Amino acid sequence: MGAAVIRPNVEGTRNMVQAALKAKVKKFCFVSSIASLGQPEMGNGIVTETCQWNDKPDVSYYSQSKYLSEMEVMKGVEMGLPAIIVNPGIILGVSGKRSGSSELFYRTKRGFWFYANGGSGYVDVRDVALCMTTLMEQECFGERFILVSENVDNKTLLGLIANGHGNRSPFILLSDKFLLVAGAVVEFLARLAGREAPFSRSYARVLTHFQRYSNEKIINRTGVVFIPIEKTIGDILKGSHWAL
Repeated sequence: MGAAVIRPNVEGTRNMVQAALKAKVKKFCFVSSIASLGQPEMGNGIVTETCQWNDKPDVSYYSQSKYLSEMEVMKGVEMGLPAIIVNPGIILGVSGKRSGSSELFYRTKRGFWFYANGGSGYVDVRDVALCMTTLMEQECFGERFILVSENVDNKTLLGLIANGHGNRSPFILLSDKFLLVAGAVVEFLARLAGREAPFSRSYARVLTHFQRYSNEKIINRTGVVFIPIEKTIGDILKGSHWAL
C-alpha cells in the first residue's frame, strides 16, 4: 500500500528533475506540502522550514512521499537545478470538484455536527500562486518556504463554513481515543476485505493534533499579505463551485 503512494510521487519527481536538468530550464518550482516538514523539538512548538524530518513509524505514506520527493529536488539543486520548494498548508479555493478540502464544504452544507480537537495551517489558492510567482522572480533557489495564512482549529474552520451555508456550527466533540480506536477497527476490517482503509490511525492522529506553522520566512522575503481564511471561505461560498 505504501509503495502505491510513495513510488509515483518520488519517481515522477525524479523524472521531472532529470528532464529539467537535461533541458537546462531556468527556473523550477516544486509544490510540496506542510506534510513533508519535520516536527519542532518542543511538543507544542511551531513548525518552521528548519525543522528536521522525523522518520517515525506512524508517519503517513503521503508525508513520506512528499519528503522523499523533496530530496529528489534537492539532489537536482546540487547538480545545478535552479529550484525552489514551497510547502503550502491545506489549500482552499474554488474548483468544483468534490475532493480534498472541498469535502469540508459538501459535508457542512448537508449539516455536520461533529468535530475533532485538532487543527492545521490553511492558505488561499490565490496566495499560493502569488507566492510561487514572486519567489520565482526573486530567484530564491535552493530554499523552501511554508505557505500558510492562518493556523485554525477544526471547530472554528467547520463553524465558518457551516455558518456560511446558514447551518449550525458543529457541537459534538469526537474524542481522541474514539477516533484512534475507530481508525484501528477500520484498518483491521479493510485488511480482512483486502481493501485500502478509508480511515486509519494515522489519519486519526492528524485530526486530533493541532499543529501550527510559521509563515514568517515567506512574509519577510516577499512582503505578501495573506488573505484571511474567513474571507477565503466567504469567497468560495459565493462562487458557483466549491473548494479544491
